[in-house]
Amino acid sequence: IIIQKFYHFCVLISVARSIPGIGFYKDSIFILLSKLFQKKVICHLHVQGFQKASQETLKRKYYRFVFKGVSVVHLSKSLYKDISNVVEEKNVFFIANGVIPVSKLELNIPIVKDIERFEILFLSNMIEFKGPYLLLEAINETIKNHPSKDIHINFIGKWQDEKFKDKFLSYISEYSLGKYVSILGGIYGNEKNQYFRDADVFILPTNFEAFPLVLLEAMEFSLPIISTKEGAISDIVDNDITGFVIEKNNKIELANKIDILLNNKDLGNEFGELARKKFEENYTSDIMELNIYNTIMRVIDDA
Repeated sequence: IIIQKFYHFCVLISVARSIPGIGFYKDSIFILLSKLFQKKVICHLHVQGFQKASQETLKRKYYRFVFKGVSVVHLSKSLYKDISNVVEEKNVFFIANGVIPVSKLELNIPIVKDIERFEILFLSNMIEFKGPYLLLEAINETIKNHPSKDIHINFIGKWQDEKFKDKFLSYISEYSLGKYVSILGGIYGNEKNQYFRDADVFILPTNFEAFPLVLLEAMEFSLPIISTKEGAISDIVDNDITGFVIEKNNKIELANKIDILLNNKDLGNEFGELARKKFEENYTSDIMELNIYNTIMRVIDDA
């Protein structure tokens, strides 16, 4: 939770990062106190979950009470449906997340990978709803369909569930995928960037997401992306332009899209170049901060 007070503007901005529940109730204390003292409030949301939570009548009434008269910043118009039960659209501003760009020196370090190898990257928590197991199944199909191709995938991320870890490792063992798959755990900073540089495609077949920053990181490194119709992902990834956006839990469609990029590296490079351009024009931290500043000033001017 980040609370910033702009006393000279008489504005309080509440940035709520927790899902609806205890985290929101803690944030709501600051919001209600600010409203009590007739301060203008902007609540910056980064998550989904209000639509489900607001099915309960008491919760829905409380959310509406808290958000009444409050300006809300959300990450994408695609996510408005999640809060439509509790916030009027006229009070909502949409500002995409941004990330701090890596240095040009870091971005342009030479690639060291084998150019004949098709390198796939998954980077997220190793938990089932993020899609690593589905991706593993799709990769198995791809390997069976292209036995002569040199295919490899790096899974980067921390395990969150021992039972899922056992299931994942058992699948690798059952289908003898060890030479195709590397499980690297959590990797961060410049070391992580090397895996972005060396990859041919970034894949996140997630089932639950709002606005995954890792997609922006992949775009910065000129990677084509394969991801799912979830949260704001369809706004980040332009289907058939910067990558592919597929249906959730569709192993066959995922394998088909991998096949397309495996057999057409020029297309992947074209997607990646356009992804990089979109990142530079929309998703840097400077652009996000400017949009937030302009929104604050607009709310003040409307007072």
